[in-house]
Amino acid sequence: MIFQKYIAAGQGFLTLCCLFYAAWWYVAYNPKVNVNPFGGTAAILFWITFACGIAAIYLNIYGIRNLADVKQICLIGGAAYVILFAVTVFIFHRPLTAELFLIVAFATLETAAIFAAFQGNFPTILILIVAVATILSMVAYLLYYNLDEVKAFYLGMLPLILDAIGAAVISIFIFKFNL
Repeated sequence: MIFQKYIAAGQGFLTLCCLFYAAWWYVAYNPKVNVNPFGGTAAILFWITFACGIAAIYLNIYGIRNLADVKQICLIGGAAYVILFAVTVFIFHRPLTAELFLIVAFATLETAAIFAAFQGNFPTILILIVAVATILSMVAYLLYYNLDEVKAFYLGMLPLILDAIGAAVISIFIFKFNL
């Protein structure tokens, strides 16, 4: 169906977004070099990341827009964000950063994309991939400020790589089994 092509393409752009985000992170926040995170090569990588992210969001949302459960999935994602915000800030005393939103948004979007693309008859492995990527991303998020600068730098790329793999696998499954 046509909406599945949009979701598959959106997952492809999400994969690119995550990979370019990891490259930007590597260039912009490498503790071994002192560069402006929004200048030179870093700026180019940032804007490519941004463009791929916008394309990914648009294509995925266009593909999932008719999913009957989309509101419920979004409400669960919103509730998860509020709960994780409270737990990470008030219990673990971790400063709030945009990454928490991105982790929850990724999990929410991927869940909706899987449900829409496979219309309830989805391979369980896809939900497991999203769950593992989300859990490991949350662990990285919680550990980040408790590590030395170099370890934190590399750990900061882990969620991006995991999300890129997850989005790529979802796209491949859609092309292989649904188109």
